[in-house]
Amino acid sequence: MGNAGRAFRLDRRRSLILLGALILLGAAERGVRPLVSRFLLPTRGSQWIWAPGGLESPDGLAFFAVGDFEIDRAPTEARLQILADEEYFLFVNGHRIGSGAYFAGAHLDSYRLQGELRAGWNRVAVELRSGRGAGGLLVTLTGDKDETLLLSDGSWHTFYDDAGVVEGSRRLGDGVPVVVWQSPPTGGWGIPRIGPDRPRAKEPFPRSVQMISRSELEEPAGDGVSPPIPFTLFDFGQPRVGHLVLQELLNEPRRFEVSLGATPETIDEKWTVLLREGQGLWRHSEARSLRYVRVEGYPIKMRAALIPAPPELLAQDQARATRRRRGVFGLDRPSRSADLALP
Repeated sequence: MGNAGRAFRLDRRRSLILLGALILLGAAERGVRPLVSRFLLPTRGSQWIWAPGGLESPDGLAFFAVGDFEIDRAPTEARLQILADEEYFLFVNGHRIGSGAYFAGAHLDSYRLQGELRAGWNRVAVELRSGRGAGGLLVTLTGDKDETLLLSDGSWHTFYDDAGVVEGSRRLGDGVPVVVWQSPPTGGWGIPRIGPDRPRAKEPFPRSVQMISRSELEEPAGDGVSPPIPFTLFDFGQPRVGHLVLQELLNEPRRFEVSLGATPETIDEKWTVLLREGQGLWRHSEARSLRYVRVEGYPIKMRAALIPAPPELLAQDQARATRRRRGVFGLDRPSRSADLALP
């Protein structure tokens, strides 16, 4: 009995020592991580942030994250680094700067700002979308002599509509404070690295293309029980390069599918459209070469347009799409036809 008691006390002591060591290691890690992020990483102490409740929104989430700051004078040149999971659109003082989408191992997107910043108050607004609800945003803005001007952190706020958000007529305090995950490196995002400069966005929106309405096309065959899924097909006449834009949207449904194809019957790529409340215009975050666009699950007629994109941006975005489609260990996933051939 005495030996058993001594063994029990020894095991208990070891457990307490191990628990204490784990607590000390955790505390040290929490203290060291911000120092590593601030002094050793290009993100300079910025933190991964996201909208509250993202983990509870498995059906998808679309919103704005906004950060305000003041400077004594406008820098002659500034640089903004950004990484967002899954998609982002970047605005600085109302100017649309660029957009992009995440893939495993993605580098920070880098933008050179020239003339967008001003002395006094400034605003960076990022429109964000995630098909699974959860995600993350990382932003670092530097000015002359590598001075840090803005970091993504707990001072940012979220908005779920765009009224006065991008141009800055709405106060930051009207939004909801962001959730802060922690400083990098963390989770599957790993250590952020600087990527190549992204070409700047082009404005304005071009004219809409003519729509081929579903009433002019053969309806997809139903199963005799469920009604056929409504769809709309757009034809750009020939392959064109740019960002797809859908216009004249209504509030519902707020999630539907868009497919791209070289012919009306083929599907080369499929996207999920996520709409904020009251959003009437949607644009895709990456440039593509496209001819036919098929919208499924949206019963109301709309218009489609294309924002032209330079060849270098198309090359970047197509390379990202290839990386995004690759499976485990960098191997290509089986094609749809191969999947159907499996027993």
